[in-house]
Amino acid sequence: MKFSTPTTAACLVFLVALGFYLLSGNAPSPHARLITPASAPATLATAPGLSSSSAATAPIQPVAPLQDSGAAALPTALRHGAPFPGTPPQIAFSSGPLGWELQLKEARSKAGDGASAASAILRMLSYLPEEALETAVEQALEKLPDKEWAATAGPFLANPASHVRVLSVLFADLMERPQAVSLPALAGLAKDPSHPFASFAFDNLRLFLGEDLKLADLSADAPIAPKENANPPVQNPEVPQ
Repeated sequence: MKFSTPTTAACLVFLVALGFYLLSGNAPSPHARLITPASAPATLATAPGLSSSSAATAPIQPVAPLQDSGAAALPTALRHGAPFPGTPPQIAFSSGPLGWELQLKEARSKAGDGASAASAILRMLSYLPEEALETAVEQALEKLPDKEWAATAGPFLANPASHVRVLSVLFADLMERPQAVSLPALAGLAKDPSHPFASFAFDNLRLFLGEDLKLADLSADAPIAPKENANPPVQNPEVPQ
């Protein structure tokens, strides 16, 4: 079968036009898939009470950027250094003298002499705090004359129920007194086995009177006189626990 020349030319023109049309992209791709409403991605969430059509046409409102509202949320008083609600009040500590220090000062100022001041302060030992005992006894003995020691401080040293801090200061002070004051007081302590300083008192007596001294030799009527070349006594023994 033979084709005429005009028909052949027309086919060629048609093929060229079809190729141009396909290359221009206007024709649908054979692999393209139609997007149906069921498979279309949602681009805007539908708010409650709005239809899908109104949600699609509603304008999108711009969102303001987040701000640091920590300082702004605090009350004005807190931003200016005021205490946080519920904070306990601050306690102002005073650097002035303590109450017992004022009591000791008042007792010394009211006393007419050293013996009166010592007697007034020693009577306060029963109610002073423990940390004040040593200072109180030291101040009481500071101006106590030797001749008043046995009558004023002696009973507190001889009492085994006295606080050990009181006994320690009294015993140390007694060792600095003349032997006429210290030996009788030491003999009284050594003869009392319930006294916590009895052994220390007896050891010091042996240093004064000789190593051959016996407890039986100590009596209220026997005179106590130190021997020559005696060793120095123990000034401040360790406080027994």
